[in-house]
Amino acid sequence: MEVHHHSHTARKKFTHYFFEFFMLFFAVFCGFLAEYYLETRIEKHREHQFVASMVADLKKDTASITAVQQRNLRQGKGLDSLLELLYHPQMQETLPAVAELYQKYALSYYNVVFSDRTISQLKNSGGMRLIRNQKVSDAIMTYDAGVQRCKLHFSILQEIWKTQSDISFSLFNLAAVMKFTEKPSPILISNDTRLLQTYANNLLPFSGVVKNYATVLAEQNEEAKRTLAVLQQEYDLD
Repeated sequence: MEVHHHSHTARKKFTHYFFEFFMLFFAVFCGFLAEYYLETRIEKHREHQFVASMVADLKKDTASITAVQQRNLRQGKGLDSLLELLYHPQMQETLPAVAELYQKYALSYYNVVFSDRTISQLKNSGGMRLIRNQKVSDAIMTYDAGVQRCKLHFSILQEIWKTQSDISFSLFNLAAVMKFTEKPSPILISNDTRLLQTYANNLLPFSGVVKNYATVLAEQNEEAKRTLAVLQQEYDLD
């Protein structure tokens, strides 16, 4: 009978196990680095996209603000002219001019619709954490605070406009004012002196708010230009 002897394998040295552990650790570490690098690249790309989008929004805002601010300045002057006639003792003699000024400056208002798509995304989706440049982050938040200030002023303007407008509908014949009728028609549907004075007294604060809104818009326009300059400089954008 043959007896087979099992061969004995040499025991692995400690250094071999250490080397295997090191290679496994190194592979995991390299994978972590690769994932971190990729995530960082993606976040930098998203940051650049957000800033580029913000630059586009600011350019639109500056154009809109400038246009509306100029309209508000003209409206404020027109309302002052209308008030001067309304408070004049012989106002009845200047009714055609009153009607023209009323139709042109008191029946409407102007508002800036801000391009807030980027700021909304930054605030609502936690995107502000992607803006790592503190100078840029501060500029964006300061500009957004100015936008909210403009919106608050406009809400006040709307409320005061509605009050004076409601009174005017009891005073002016809109068909005659807007020249919807070919037949001569009286401009006023009420000769109540007290109602006329009440309307003038309500138109006066509306004129002040319109001019104040123009001032706020002018300040916001300067803030938009400053923010735009910071973003373009920090991110080398046109």
